[in-house]
Amino acid sequence: MRRQILWQSVSPDGLRDGGDQDEDIIALAPSADLLKRAKAGLPWPKYVAEYKRDVLGKLDPQKVYAELSDSILMCWEVPGENCHRRLVAEWLEKSLNIKIPEL
Repeated sequence: MRRQILWQSVSPDGLRDGGDQDEDIIALAPSADLLKRAKAGLPWPKYVAEYKRDVLGKLDPQKVYAELSDSILMCWEVPGENCHRRLVAEWLEKSLNIKIPEL
């Protein structure tokens, strides 16, 4: 059975998702401060730099990939919009020389 992984634990309307099939991976979630500043208009390039430094920079991509095996990466953002799930996928692709397809 596949696990659904939410990269952020709060939905766009500010409510915590209550689905019992979802599992939050807190280590990959942006900080509350970074999310707050992003919602207030922090430019995407600055968000990306901070997320890579403060979140991904502290993690081992091999361990993250192993933990996420047989998972579907989910996000609240519309496909093609600025999304930290895609940042994680790109980080894993580059770090591990793999391909993570969009569904």
